[in-house]
Amino acid sequence: MENDTLLQTLKKDSMSFKLSEIEEMMNEELNKDPNEMDTELVDLCAEILESAYFERFENKQDFDTNESKNLKKSKKIKFGKLFMIAAILIILCAITIPVGAKFIHTDASDSIVQFFNNQFHINLKNSNTNSLNNSDSNSELVKNIQTAGIENVILPAEFLTNAYSTEITRIDKNESFNIVEIDFDNKNQDISGYISIVKYKTEDSMFLVGQGDLAEEYDSVKQITVNNMDILVFSGSIGCYIKYTNYDTEYDIVFDEGCTFEQAIEVASSLEGE
Repeated sequence: MENDTLLQTLKKDSMSFKLSEIEEMMNEELNKDPNEMDTELVDLCAEILESAYFERFENKQDFDTNESKNLKKSKKIKFGKLFMIAAILIILCAITIPVGAKFIHTDASDSIVQFFNNQFHINLKNSNTNSLNNSDSNSELVKNIQTAGIENVILPAEFLTNAYSTEITRIDKNESFNIVEIDFDNKNQDISGYISIVKYKTEDSMFLVGQGDLAEEYDSVKQITVNNMDILVFSGSIGCYIKYTNYDTEYDIVFDEGCTFEQAIEVASSLEGE
């Protein structure tokens, strides 16, 4: 289909396309030489995807009904999932980091993590996302997560030891995804935080897997590969953060202040499975 015809069709009836098809159109244009790129088509695709996100997944950000806990979490990580929109902006507007911007340390592939507009932007779609081994299915925590609708559970082995106390604080299921949230605490090492696990269940929701933006307080990232998964570990003034995906399931591990970068890397390195 010619671009002019495609544009008119999208403007009149975008619902005739699946979200995955619209994403594919946008990516096809973004892969072209800038002189050949149809920016109007890219803008329109981005607008449709962004609108679909807010309409279908606006409740995904509220993982806990406790207002004070939500406020605490919102300071740490933005689950806005708008990486694609930001990526488009950097291409179309030639955004650069200005002189005098804060110092950042990046030890990760730029196909997975980019830093602009004073934030890290994550896209794990280009990474290894299929674990070879899963977590010990005899673990009570793993059993409860599986009961909540998350198969092929893969958690850091450290969280399954007696050193950590864990509690499932939220289970939510709908037609698009299953969500499990877990609080963890290691009093001996003064490490605490929470884990968010999201299993994507529909074709239209799959374009969100492994994407996200981080709060500007994070300034360092390291990529490690464990158990055939590329894992991102971030550090900043508000604590540390681990992100990885396994098949159709996304894991976000957010540490409170007090956890060091080295401790977070050690936790991430224990994702070997059973």
